Amino acid sequence: MPVSPDFALRDCVTIKEAAQLLGVTPETLRNWDRANKLAPIRHPVNGYRLYPIAELRSLLATALDRRGDRKLTKAGKR
Repeated sequence: MPVSPDFALRDCVTIKEAAQLLGVTPETLRNWDRANKLAPIRHPVNGYRLYPIAELRSLLATALDRRGDRKLTKAGKR
């Protein structure tokens, strides 16, 4: 993932924190990384995976929108 000039590590969370926010396991995030579904950035010193908070918010918003659309579709079929 390209890093913008105004990027700061404080705008990121660890893999454990990201997994908790998304309701998945850290292993799931590693699998998504390998499948190029959600690419973390790497800490410049230790190489740990870091997830930008803005990207996680966007992912959650998309997931909630999709979930809401399915509920509306199912409710409309009754």
